Amino acid sequence: MLDFPLAGAAALLSVGGRDVVVCPLQNGYVYAYDQRGGLLPGFPLSVGARLAGGVAVQAATTLGRTRLTVVNQHGELVTFTLVGDVLARRRVATWSRAATFRLVPATGGGAGYGVARDEEGGRYDFYLPPQAAPVVSRRFVTSGPKPTQFFDFGASGQAVAVSEPGPGLAYVFDARGRLLGGQPLASTGAGVGLAYHAATDTYQLVRLVGRELRRTELRPSRGPGRRWHHRAPRPGSYARAGW
Repeated sequence: MLDFPLAGAAALLSVGGRDVVVCPLQNGYVYAYDQRGGLLPGFPLSVGARLAGGVAVQAATTLGRTRLTVVNQHGELVTFTLVGDVLARRRVATWSRAATFRLVPATGGGAGYGVARDEEGGRYDFYLPPQAAPVVSRRFVTSGPKPTQFFDFGASGQAVAVSEPGPGLAYVFDARGRLLGGQPLASTGAGVGLAYHAATDTYQLVRLVGRELRRTELRPSRGPGRRWHHRAPRPGSYARAGW
């Protein structure tokens, strides 16, 4: 039984044929268990400050080569192994008592991740390390942490979906911080689904509005500024994430 609540979703991974469960706790400790429920040597591991958000996993064939990353409430990214060795610490952004940092693993798995920073007054920033500047920087109407999803389509690009539950809106940004569609879209669900169709260079956004499931196609226009616009959806096969 854990002494503190989870800071984010636990990570389940297989390393050299061994199942491992990694649990980040809000008190700033990370626990790693084997398939029998025993703690791995080197754990629990302190990351130096309280935690919020998930764990990014870079899987390998051994415990010592597997890398995991979390972000603490001092704004530090902490990378460690499954034998309890801390490999690196790097500050993402300026620390503030009014700010909350959350690591957002890529939806659908993979080693990619981003960092969301929420501050009182509705200020929100999203970082894609190792970039120093935030790719999204915006002041929202409501305060409090904004549910965030990070979609990594590999060479096809990346996208960030930020939900604002109060007014029931979803904002979808590309990796350059541009708001896809040019405006937020109505969304009352806990998150959205996003798919990319490489053959037509289009994104399919799926969202819940009340009891209705809606789908919107976003297509980047060519030329300077590369603005995004809506288009009526059409069938096709998609590389999906977050459905």
